[in-house]
Amino acid sequence: MAAVRRDAAALRDHLIEHLAAEEAVLLPLLTEHLSDAEAERLGTLMAKTAPRKGSSYLLGSMDAAASLEWQQVILSKMPPPVRWLRPLMLRSYRRRVAVLVPA
Repeated sequence: MAAVRRDAAALRDHLIEHLAAEEAVLLPLLTEHLSDAEAERLGTLMAKTAPRKGSSYLLGSMDAAASLEWQQVILSKMPPPVRWLRPLMLRSYRRRVAVLVPA
């Protein structure tokens, strides 16, 4: 189990680093190349087509890796029930990953 925890922590660290670098490049490009209407349509499409199963993992990883600004952008596109349930989903996510990566 120690090896699994070590590998999960390494994956988490790599993912956070990757997403931070991606965000620094992607957000300016989106702002430069998408109109507000296109960005709105893209966000709505992403929210509607995101898998429902495992959404606590999506919100949890976003909470761990994305900037507050980017989280707000993403959350604004999600259906109200997802936003309302977010605290419960984050608790579920943290409980599940704590087995692999203790705080």
